[in-house]
Amino acid sequence: MAIFGSFTYNGISFASFGNIVLCKFSSIEDRFTQQKETLKGELNPWRDITNYYADKYSTPLTASVEIVKCNGAPFSGEEARKIRSWLISPMGYRLLEIDDGTGLYDDIEFFAKFTVSKEKVFTGDINALCFEFECNAPYGTTKDRIYEFDGGDTILIDNTSDDNERDYYPVIVITPKATGAIKIENDAYPGEVMELSVLNGNTLTINNKNLTIVDLIDDFNFSDDFNLTWIRLKYGINNITITGDCTGCFKCNYIRMVGV
Repeated sequence: MAIFGSFTYNGISFASFGNIVLCKFSSIEDRFTQQKETLKGELNPWRDITNYYADKYSTPLTASVEIVKCNGAPFSGEEARKIRSWLISPMGYRLLEIDDGTGLYDDIEFFAKFTVSKEKVFTGDINALCFEFECNAPYGTTKDRIYEFDGGDTILIDNTSDDNERDYYPVIVITPKATGAIKIENDAYPGEVMELSVLNGNTLTINNKNLTIVDLIDDFNFSDDFNLTWIRLKYGINNITITGDCTGCFKCNYIRMVGV
């Protein structure tokens, strides 16, 4: 897969490097490839049908970037160095936003790290720069969806993830306005109520996917102040009720099965 149009990586725009354009040196390619593997048991003399356990993605999303100058001129060594430094330097995954001119990626983010850097050289000149990268997941995600609330509210959250057979686990930020109890319940899972004992003004950031709670003053006691129930969103409409004196928001980034 190859990126076309323009892109921004690690906060720096492709356009800031001047008269360059993205290209592809082979005309035919797979646009977007995802592969899953089935985790299953073994066949044996007494079992003709394997036990199915789960599916997993085989690899994260990968793509390539191939850059030439608009006028066909070669890159100087300094120009090539600056572009390589921009793409290869980050130690870890960084935000990658793509604009291919169609609007397809306007609301989609990828987190990627570049893994390969190559030059195409003709008669001693650097005529093209080629890079490969991998994402931290086999898909992109939407930009932040923010759902704000006050204590006593019931808010509607529409989980629009393209992975519609898995629950989504949001990040919740809560700022208590009084010391006491806060409860959060999703009507899609009526028996699962998140209960928190909070201090006035001590903002909590609850990462339901990673099972972490961080507070401002490092006073929250995970074992005593939390009932160990994590909030999850089913695919589609969820009505969330918040009980207690507080303000806050849910933050969601939904999976999008599109690629470059």
